[in-house]
Amino acid sequence: MGSLTLKQRGNDDTSDISPILQAQLKQGQMIAVACEDTWYPAVVERDNLAGGDVTVSFGELGKTLGTFRWPTGKDIHTVSRRRVVSTNVVHEPRAGGRSWFVTNASEIQRMFKMF
Repeated sequence: MGSLTLKQRGNDDTSDISPILQAQLKQGQMIAVACEDTWYPAVVERDNLAGGDVTVSFGELGKTLGTFRWPTGKDIHTVSRRRVVSTNVVHEPRAGGRSWFVTNASEIQRMFKMF
């Protein structure tokens, strides 16, 4: 994923994301994070609820909506909780073990477009 340009809601726009801002995220939990061009699936490495950020390991997007794979090395970034699109990423494995499909990708895409 390399250098990211992250997308973020304004500081005063918290009505629709307050559950995300207030919920404790668990290590290993799948979430979706907004970047400028799209959202990316990510696994929570560490949650800093008090500091308002979360450290995640990003997946690499596939060619079609909802497909991704885990990179050979972890792509770890610390991002603001305001960039979390969804804490409910439902995914299932595809052939090969590193490839996955987000079954609720259309719902997450709709949420991303509201950012």
